[in-house]
Amino acid sequence: VAARAAGGEAWRVEVLRRDVVQALAARGSPVEVATHAGWLPPRTAGPFGKPVPKPDYRPQEGAGLQFDWGILPGWKAGFGRARDGLIRGDLYLDLIARLTLAGRLRLEGTIRRFLLGNLDKLTPPSDRRLPAVRSDIAAYSRQGHNAIASLVASADWNWAPGFVTRLSAGLFEPMYGGFGIETTWHHPLSRWLAHGELFWVKKRGFGQGLSFQDYSTVTGSLGALYAWDGGLTIDLSLNRYLAGDTGLRLEMTQRLANGLQIGAWLASSSRSTREFGRSGNLDKGIFVRMPLDGFWPFPAPRETVTTRLTNLLRDSGQRLQLNERLYERIFASDPRRIIEQMSDMFY
Repeated sequence: VAARAAGGEAWRVEVLRRDVVQALAARGSPVEVATHAGWLPPRTAGPFGKPVPKPDYRPQEGAGLQFDWGILPGWKAGFGRARDGLIRGDLYLDLIARLTLAGRLRLEGTIRRFLLGNLDKLTPPSDRRLPAVRSDIAAYSRQGHNAIASLVASADWNWAPGFVTRLSAGLFEPMYGGFGIETTWHHPLSRWLAHGELFWVKKRGFGQGLSFQDYSTVTGSLGALYAWDGGLTIDLSLNRYLAGDTGLRLEMTQRLANGLQIGAWLASSSRSTREFGRSGNLDKGIFVRMPLDGFWPFPAPRETVTTRLTNLLRDSGQRLQLNERLYERIFASDPRRIIEQMSDMFY
């Protein structure tokens, strides 16, 4: 059995047929399958897609050309200043299309249609002390009722055992576009994952078409993730944020048996004192990541939808929002997590 991720194999394992049959018949468990399994090094590919030969690998067919599309609901919610009320939010509908070539090259775009909401009523601060990297969200909501939410071309390479790199360019999110690189290291069955990313981005126009504003910056991070028993993961990273500030970011996520993930984050910033006039003010928020197969009856290229609740008018401690970070994709395909999900299914 071989699991593919980022254009190559994430891991390869040989299992006993009898263990699988026993588990499916409820006379065994996924743990027994893993105990008797023989783990093999993954098939890797270099930067030009040429497989690295291994003597015990059987030939594999290329993934070819694959096209997926679907319609997904989405919402963005948060809070602003006291005069804006408790919570503001927008509800929208996304048309998503994805073209994949050879499992490695990908072009993905999202067209967004506003349905209802009141984010355009948020009042940005009049005394900004930092570049307005997020605080003018009301203008984006007001002028982006029909928008290109994202349009990204990317290429992934599994160039050595445990190492995966992604190059990407395009419109990453409603507010920013540019180009960048992500890389991860993760050994199958390990609880640890190391990740890093570096992007040059430019601020998009309020109408979220193909125009850009004058502001540009370099943003990135270096971090490590650890998975505890019971579905809890902790991610700690050192970041250079969109406003040019730096700081640490701590994110904790709990995966439930039904696939739902609930998490929270705290992010320190070297310029929070400049923005708020006092030290110790952390960017913070909560998020929920829901599996689509649990509530959405239509096919879609993405497997989950995420919503966040945070201060929408804050400019310090803000990072680039990607549809799916590389390390999240790699970690989701780890055999340890797959075995846990199988255990939840059987018990």
